[in-house]
Amino acid sequence: MPDNTENCYGCRACEQICPVGCIKMVADDEGFLYPQKDNALCTECGLCIKVCPIDNDSVFQEGKQTYYCFVNADAGVVDSSSSGGAFSALANEFCKSNKCKVFGARWGNGFNVRHCSVDNPLNIEIFQKSKYLQSDVLHTYSEVKEGLEQGEKVVFSGTPCQIAGLKAFLQKEYDNLLTIDILCHGVPSYKVFKHYIEYLEDMYNSSVKEFEFRKRSSLFGVKDSCGTEVKFSNGKELSFYSFNDIYMKGFFSALYYRKSCYRCEFSQEKRVSDVTIGDFWGIEKTDKRLNAHEGVSLIISNSVKGSAVLKGLHDKHKIYQIDKSFAIPYNKNLISPTPLNKNRDEFFRRLKVERFDIIVNDYVRNVGKIKFLAAAVTPDKIKNIMRNVRERIKT
Repeated sequence: MPDNTENCYGCRACEQICPVGCIKMVADDEGFLYPQKDNALCTECGLCIKVCPIDNDSVFQEGKQTYYCFVNADAGVVDSSSSGGAFSALANEFCKSNKCKVFGARWGNGFNVRHCSVDNPLNIEIFQKSKYLQSDVLHTYSEVKEGLEQGEKVVFSGTPCQIAGLKAFLQKEYDNLLTIDILCHGVPSYKVFKHYIEYLEDMYNSSVKEFEFRKRSSLFGVKDSCGTEVKFSNGKELSFYSFNDIYMKGFFSALYYRKSCYRCEFSQEKRVSDVTIGDFWGIEKTDKRLNAHEGVSLIISNSVKGSAVLKGLHDKHKIYQIDKSFAIPYNKNLISPTPLNKNRDEFFRRLKVERFDIIVNDYVRNVGKIKFLAAAVTPDKIKNIMRNVRERIKT
């Protein structure tokens, strides 16, 4: 267990390894989980320190990296995914049978996000789509170890710090384990997201029934895959673009991440997992046939195992190798953590007494439609946009 809790990632490795159960994860005032130790029960065995991923070089991969552009051959999988459907393809390729456990993050009751497992890779749709808040891994590390020791194949996906926590917890390599980390900007807490949901319910006088991040839409022909869709109990449905959803505005401004996210040691080229996946932002600069907002994945193999799994995808999906210089400029978290927002601590102080949307709007500049379009388009797309505008005016 780290002495400086501000560096803690909340991975639960220390809690799960403790043989006497003297460590419990407790939410702080900001809603983030941190370990608390009962000194009366502690036997000073040191296991919690040994499995902490902070400053633990043993969790990093040493293999040669290869970068790929990927689009799943199944258009339905792409439609139900945030990007190009890479996770589904990787899990199915590694498992090759139904005798496999796949772990990932899913929505729970009350719009919290928790890790769980499915026994069939065909059922991993519950893990698809991004969830822009920290998932609670609960006791899945222990479940992973149990399955591995019984000879089961296991796929575990999560943020880089969650993969690092798992590898430190296991303390050995397993041939029957595939780890997949999601390229991560940083994670808000469930408490922050709950304040956002409460704001929506107050604004529209109804409880939120369904919520979806990464709703694909378009504005005057410009694609936007970072919008949200909300369904209320009274039947009302709302869709927001990325530039006018209050929660995503705060997220993209790094206003309310966990403290350790701003100094994340896993936001670097050297990775902890067998495979790294994420949106391939900027791919249209290299390949004009593609648009990241329509579903294109960046895949990085970081180990021999990862490369072997990716090799099996070439005859089944749209995949080709690409130089890392095309990926890194538009995916900065591959080389460094997100910079600290200077208003971060003040946001959390105000959240105790003020409404969520008021605070965010005080700190985040409003983009608006025109600036969104200007930032998203290239000169060769301007004619198409103007044509769409003229057609709307005619109708």
